[in-house]
Amino acid sequence: MKVVALLEEDEQVLVNIYTHLFVDVEYVTMRHYDGYNKRSVYNRLRKLELASYIKSEYLPVPTIRGQKRSNVRPKKVYTLTKKGVDTVRDLRGDVRWKAKWSVRAPHFVYHSIMLAHVECAMTHASNKQDLRILREWISEVLGTFKYTNSRKKSKKEGAGIIRPDGVAIIGNKRNVSANGILFLEMERSFSTKEVLIEKITRYNEFMRQQKMDEYVKHAGISYPVGQCSLTFIAGSKNRENELMRYLKGVESPEIPVFITLYEDILQNPFGEIFRDIEEMDEKVGL
Repeated sequence: MKVVALLEEDEQVLVNIYTHLFVDVEYVTMRHYDGYNKRSVYNRLRKLELASYIKSEYLPVPTIRGQKRSNVRPKKVYTLTKKGVDTVRDLRGDVRWKAKWSVRAPHFVYHSIMLAHVECAMTHASNKQDLRILREWISEVLGTFKYTNSRKKSKKEGAGIIRPDGVAIIGNKRNVSANGILFLEMERSFSTKEVLIEKITRYNEFMRQQKMDEYVKHAGISYPVGQCSLTFIAGSKNRENELMRYLKGVESPEIPVFITLYEDILQNPFGEIFRDIEEMDEKVGL
């Protein structure tokens, strides 16, 4: 094991790998080593890996409906080792980490990588505009919340729980108290209409329970928050059209529900790219 002196950028890389669980080199380059060529970033990550802060593995490139699959090599992704987790604990205090994530990528790894790029896009957009800012990013691990104390068994798996793939705390640069919660659901797969409606039902039930103070404490949100909304991010144009068809006419009285396209949120995350399921014909911004 080699010894490496951690730079400030390295420490931030470790913290953000902790946040997202898994990241790829494109994310690390855009988020932390902007201006460096990819080879230099690979070399730096290799040093962190040789020093046992991180580990890498290769994942097969997933197939997305409506898109041609090119002959591409498996994607290399990075996660933390025990030493990396301990370092993050020293940097930020308490951590929530399952040892198995350092052994094998979980089933939601693709969502983690895609949402890491959404967080990166929001971070860069925050630096370029005068109004909106990404205050905080909450991972699925911290964002999952059991909003009912009922011990009755339900036929539906996960009833009484919201499990967003990611949570963005979006604020107003001119008012530190004006912040909203954006629950994000990554839809790149084949979820049925029933599953989508069940998710919306749970978020409505959560809002009716009026447990936002508990949620803020549970998720570790450090800013005051007000309005909440739910956004389904479609991984492809075909999936976006499918979501629009499935959710047309679905009621969500307690929380606004939006649909957007993954490519659009990477390009203009705060712009007029969101379709309200109650008014599909128009797009609105945050």
